[in-house]
Amino acid sequence: MLLKNRFIHIILALMFLCAPVSAQTQTIFDIDAFNALAARAEKAVYGGQTSNEALEKLRSSLSSARSEALEAQSSRTGRSKIISDQIDALGPIPEDSETEAKDISELRLSLSKQLAVARAPLIVAEEAFRRANGLISEIDKTIRERSASVFLKLGVSPLSPNTWGPMVSDIKKYFGQVSSEVSQSLNNPSSNVIRSNNLPGIIFFAILGLALIFPATKWVSQNMSVANQRHDAKLKKITYLAFSCLVFILPLLGICFLIRSTEMLDIFGYRGGALTQAIMAMSIAVVGSYWLAHNLFKETGLTRELLGIESNRLVGAYTVTILMGVVLGLYWLIGDLKQLADLSETSIAVMEFPLLLIGSYGLITFSQRVKMYRARLILEKKITPISDRLSSSILMLTMATGLAGPISAAIGYSNIGSKLVFATILTLAVLFALFVVFTMIAYLFSEIIIKNQNKDVQESTPKGSLFLVFLAFILACCAIPLLALIWGARVVDIQDVWLSLKDGVVLGDTRVSISDFITFIIIFSIGYTLTRLLQSALRLSVLPNTKIDTGAQNALVTGVGYIGIFFAALIAITSMGLDLSSLAIVAGALSVGIGFGLQAIVSNFLSGIILLVERPIKVGDWIQVGAYSGYVSKIAVRATTIDTFDQANVIIPNADFISGTVTNMTHLSKRGRVKVPVGVAYDSDPVFVKEILMDIVSSNANILKSPGPSVFLLGFGPDSIDFEIRGILRDVNSITSTRSDMNFEILRRFAQEGIEIPFGQRDITIKNAAELGKVFQSKSSKKS
Repeated sequence: MLLKNRFIHIILALMFLCAPVSAQTQTIFDIDAFNALAARAEKAVYGGQTSNEALEKLRSSLSSARSEALEAQSSRTGRSKIISDQIDALGPIPEDSETEAKDISELRLSLSKQLAVARAPLIVAEEAFRRANGLISEIDKTIRERSASVFLKLGVSPLSPNTWGPMVSDIKKYFGQVSSEVSQSLNNPSSNVIRSNNLPGIIFFAILGLALIFPATKWVSQNMSVANQRHDAKLKKITYLAFSCLVFILPLLGICFLIRSTEMLDIFGYRGGALTQAIMAMSIAVVGSYWLAHNLFKETGLTRELLGIESNRLVGAYTVTILMGVVLGLYWLIGDLKQLADLSETSIAVMEFPLLLIGSYGLITFSQRVKMYRARLILEKKITPISDRLSSSILMLTMATGLAGPISAAIGYSNIGSKLVFATILTLAVLFALFVVFTMIAYLFSEIIIKNQNKDVQESTPKGSLFLVFLAFILACCAIPLLALIWGARVVDIQDVWLSLKDGVVLGDTRVSISDFITFIIIFSIGYTLTRLLQSALRLSVLPNTKIDTGAQNALVTGVGYIGIFFAALIAITSMGLDLSSLAIVAGALSVGIGFGLQAIVSNFLSGIILLVERPIKVGDWIQVGAYSGYVSKIAVRATTIDTFDQANVIIPNADFISGTVTNMTHLSKRGRVKVPVGVAYDSDPVFVKEILMDIVSSNANILKSPGPSVFLLGFGPDSIDFEIRGILRDVNSITSTRSDMNFEILRRFAQEGIEIPFGQRDITIKNAAELGKVFQSKSSKKS
């Protein structure tokens, strides 16, 4: 199947994904009809003579039968489970049947018969489901093998001159047939009457189409220039969003109107009409490439206005992108001509080879442009490691396909060369288109929905990060089936994947499907949101009106968060229908292993709970733990953060607070004692020194009067009489400044009163001074 056809059928594939795969309302499975279908499918598969089209039809019928069998299983499973539960309620069968009551025995026998009757259709449906699934796998295997054989087939090299003549003849033949259709239509009186009646509509659609393609596009460009001069940044960017969409929509509508005008002329037959439809498909590629180039690589493009990307650094990428779009459109046109004109494989290969060369040139040139831009970003340190690795891989693959494609086609593997080049071009187009869509939606969300309206706030904080991650995930999920179709997957392959997700997997006695998973996500998200709202209400409205200190408030809010998330997960899991009793055994076994492996983490967790409950420390306390001293800034469940006086953040595990010694300077109050040692000379009057020191400490405003300060003579040092000032501070946080103020005052008063502060003195005696003198004299005499 052609790349263009796959791309056009993507919407149909997504519609199949969104719709239920099984739409039958009946619960009775027709086993006879299925057996006949299965026998026919087995004959077709193992006979080896059936065409791919016939196999696809058989596969579609088998897929419907498989869905019917699955629905029959679902309808019968509930009844069987009810009867099985009734039998289990009777208890095990006693070894001696005479010990069981007659009523219970009769009821057990009746229920067993009912269970056999209920399970018979279920067993038949299960067997039919497996048989249909196996036949579908065999059909898929056969089709893949045939497709691979055609794909890897070695043909004639398009460089051979012997292939050019037949290709020209085939093209002349096709356009001769189209010309013949036009001549017949022009000579047909009924067609002339139709054209006369449609003349106003023909003129209207032709003028409208040309106006949308040329004047309207020019008008959009002019208004973009006007929007670029607006002072309101938000209005300017929203205008760019609107005009960016018009750049793609207006030319495409213009081409549609022109084709409609051509159809109303009624001059083409089957081949000419199909050619106009092929031109429409080609126009999608051309206009789409222009739209991408305009948004990504133009000076006034969308990415520059919304993201600030300097597009002028990608000089040449704009032209190369449009060139690859034109080449892709022509490739789609040739693919349509293959079916319309009955062109041979050799003629198709010769016609595609020039396009393949141009497409390879575009890929290689584009890779070089982006590589140069990436190198500049690396030098300027404006690229993240993940983006660097991702872009490096994409560029390497793009360069490799651009080189391998023409070489493969020149050898004779035209299918491989075309797939490598044009699938890569289409892959880049899909990725860039999703990037543009992501940029648009992200901007609208961040700037319009959650933008902070406070004009006084100058710093912008990242908002909506979770939404952006979710948006990127959704776009990635959309890109996966698109890329799969581009690189050779069939629509039925995507449908099978969706069917598998829809049917789900069996966990014990419960089947978990994609709908159950979505239900889990929705319920958990609701519970998580309610928990965060409750935490915000407690933190901002309820707890500030209480007398609970900050540390206890944080502990309470944290505890509410853990409990809320736990119950949200519990309710979400229960809504899926999972039996948690079986998970309890597994959780118990895992907890033992986790307990041994995570002893330190569990110890810190429990220590954190003790700290939050007993509160030996709280946020804002000045504490000392080991070699670290500073203020407590955060008490978490696992660790506590301390801001040291060196402006460093020290994260200490909570277990150290419980098992070690912690000094809390401000636990009960901010009072603290300050000590200032002072030494004076031995010839000083100690009583007078004490009076001076007492006067200094008493006059300090940070020292409490009750209990009053004291001055002590601690002892007699080798060089001084040692005094020490002791006082109780009003705020221990000012201990350093208070000690400094008292030292300055001591120096001033001692200098004023003539009191000397001694310093250490040492007398050095040289034993061999005479010998050293002789040595110095001898050296000085030699120099002279």
